[in-house]
Amino acid sequence: MKGLSIKQKILALAMLPLLLLALAGVWTGFDQARDLRDLGRDTLRQSLLDARRDQLANYMELALSAVEPALARGEPERAKDLLRALRFDGDSGYFFVYDTHGVQVVSGDNPSREGNDYWSSSTPDGRALVQEYIEAAKRGGDYLEYGWTKPGQDAPSPKLAHVVPVPGTDWVLGTGFYIDDLDALVAALDEEFAGALRESLMRGGFSVVLLLGLVVGLVMLLVRSIHAPLGQAVSTMEDIARGEGDLTRRLDESSGHELGALATSFNRFAEQVRHLVRQTRESSDTLGRASEELEAFMAGIGQGIDTQHRESDQLATATEEMSGAAQQIAGSASSAAQAARDAEHRVDEARSLVGGATAEIRGLEGQVAEGVATIRQLGSESENIGGVLDVIRGVAEQINLLALNAAIEAARAGEQGRGFAVVADEVRTLAGRTQSSTAEIQGMIERLQGGAREAIAVIEQIRQGCARSVAEVARVGQALEAISEAAGIINGMNAQIADAAAEQTRVCESINHNVHQIVTIAQHTAESSHTANGITQRLAEMAGGLQRLVGRYRAD
Repeated sequence: MKGLSIKQKILALAMLPLLLLALAGVWTGFDQARDLRDLGRDTLRQSLLDARRDQLANYMELALSAVEPALARGEPERAKDLLRALRFDGDSGYFFVYDTHGVQVVSGDNPSREGNDYWSSSTPDGRALVQEYIEAAKRGGDYLEYGWTKPGQDAPSPKLAHVVPVPGTDWVLGTGFYIDDLDALVAALDEEFAGALRESLMRGGFSVVLLLGLVVGLVMLLVRSIHAPLGQAVSTMEDIARGEGDLTRRLDESSGHELGALATSFNRFAEQVRHLVRQTRESSDTLGRASEELEAFMAGIGQGIDTQHRESDQLATATEEMSGAAQQIAGSASSAAQAARDAEHRVDEARSLVGGATAEIRGLEGQVAEGVATIRQLGSESENIGGVLDVIRGVAEQINLLALNAAIEAARAGEQGRGFAVVADEVRTLAGRTQSSTAEIQGMIERLQGGAREAIAVIEQIRQGCARSVAEVARVGQALEAISEAAGIINGMNAQIADAAAEQTRVCESINHNVHQIVTIAQHTAESSHTANGITQRLAEMAGGLQRLVGRYRAD
């Protein structure tokens, strides 16, 4: 920059910031557009993936609602047949079932796989897929993304699966479909955005070039308006410089712009220098007299330096004692900070235990709800059995009536109907036993229904107790959180105290070091005071030389 002219510097000063600003704007716009593209791509894919997950969840709810009645009646084979028959997505979607040991129970697309153990089977990328199914079902159901090879293809394609546990069984029910079309949609959007970005950059570059050309023209006009008057001012200053110290010469102040202000400032400077030369002549005379007074003053300084040396020794002792006390404070604060960190760690452990207890109680609450549903189902089934017993009781009464009529007819028949009368009597006896057994079963069912109602009431009380326990554990967790925050605050305060004490120790050590340096400097000053008389003599000689130098300038 030193070798450039003012014209070149003005051009650089005008063009460089504009060029940098334009480049920064283009780069920032490109970076923001790229970030926006990434965000849009990720958002679109996530939205499409969430829609596919909702679709799988709907299919899963339909499948569970279809097999629940069969499982409730104790007909697992019927439930398997229903799952094999279920199809969606143009018959390409199907359902599968594994047990918790990895054996395939149902295969909607290939029934020959049923009964085989797939515990150790893996995907093309080496994932134990069946084991992941089982783990996801143990968590209450989840979605899995993995690569799987389509029929007729060599490379694996992305696939989304949804697995859930089947209540009341050890089954893991699942289904899924390929999601490679999502990546195609996202890629198409990415390519469209890239084309728009390239077009925008081209328009921005053209605008920058046009703006730079306009700025160059304006700057050239500005440089011409400055360069000519400045050259005139430089010529005038060179004339003053060749004037052998004539401070009475002045520059022309008639121009009305910055160069006129420059001339005015130079004239003021020359006037101040002229006054300075006059004052320097007067001061050189005073300097000789001041050198004599300085010698007497240096003697007093020597006595003050001796006193300062003694006081500095006492100050060094005091700072050493203060440094020791600050180190003790720092040690105590560090111990307190460690104790606060230990307390915070134990509170974190307690909070983790409270979280586990909350999860267990909530799981127990869910199991209790399932128990209530099962007992209610048992009561409903017992009522159905009561209806069957009514039918059996009616049939027994009809049989008894028919047997009585048969006995009457046998009696009329005399000797020929005796054998028939014995059979009718046996039938009537069996009908009576059937009626009595039906009455006993009816009583047992009524007692079973009463016990079911009592069990429902007891389990409902247990469920309410679980809910209250969850609320209490949550309050305990909140209290532990508050304790943890307080421990963190105490830990921070102890750390600040320790840092402050350590800083105080360093300051004390620095003060002690500085005091020792002051003592050393005082000794050197005392030695230097002895040479002050010689310096005053040289000052007098310098005053004479200064008068000779000032005499070269014309100030009147």
